[in-house]
Amino acid sequence: MLETVAFGGAAALIWGATALTSAPASRLAGPWRAMFWMSLAATAATALVALSTGLPAGSASDWTLVAVAGLAYTASTACWLSTVRGGDISLVTPIIACDGAIAALLAVVAGESLSALAAAALAAMVLAVLLIAREEAAPPVASEVRFRVTVERSTRKTVFLAFLTALFFAIVFFTSGKIHSISPLWVVAAARTIPCVYAFLICAREGSLVPPSGTWRWIIPCGVSDAAAYVCFIYASHGPLAVAAVLASQYAAVAAVGGVLLLGERLLRRQWIGIATLILAAGVIASQGGG
Repeated sequence: MLETVAFGGAAALIWGATALTSAPASRLAGPWRAMFWMSLAATAATALVALSTGLPAGSASDWTLVAVAGLAYTASTACWLSTVRGGDISLVTPIIACDGAIAALLAVVAGESLSALAAAALAAMVLAVLLIAREEAAPPVASEVRFRVTVERSTRKTVFLAFLTALFFAIVFFTSGKIHSISPLWVVAAARTIPCVYAFLICAREGSLVPPSGTWRWIIPCGVSDAAAYVCFIYASHGPLAVAAVLASQYAAVAAVGGVLLLGERLLRRQWIGIATLILAAGVIASQGGG
């Protein structure tokens, strides 16, 4: 369990930082170009390190799970970049962080146990999202470092996209946690290849592959840190998958606070209450995992 907590916590910290860099990347480069270069950076970084451990190996069933994880990662990354392009990080990230709770439920369906207290925490998450999702958002504070949203959407549409992102990320969590015969580095390298190829085809069709020069400082670190967090999560999932998934979803706290402090975002009081409830409920689920 100690390994699960350590790697799960590391994944949360790194993914929280990744969320803050992905918003400027998507808003400046557009979601598809950001997705291609982020995925390419993630694949290249993990493949280079993985080669030092030898060539990939594993069972056919595990490679099938890698393919499913890659497809889900493609959908989740596309939804994520589209969501943060039109919604504040501090608003959407706590909702997307419900991916851990969804993955925990999938793990329970697959045979892991979940206590009554953890089930109650999941219900609290639903109520918290309703608090966050109500219309009327706080106006942003003036800030030179804020990368403003480029697609204006209603709060409800933003929340719907965030929920969709959470669902796909939950599939990534669940399938990745079930892979045992393949090195985590090769899992990440292979899974990230699929969104890389898909985004490349779209960018090539649109004739717009190279992003503006000022976006590289956001795109490359975002891709590499995302890969690092993904590797940490896979190591964490070698313990109870439900616990690992919910612990990793604590990136919501890092991203929400970072969005306010670094990107000049603002939240209403009820939204702060909803975010705090989501984070607290996720912690309850983690503490009850395997119970």
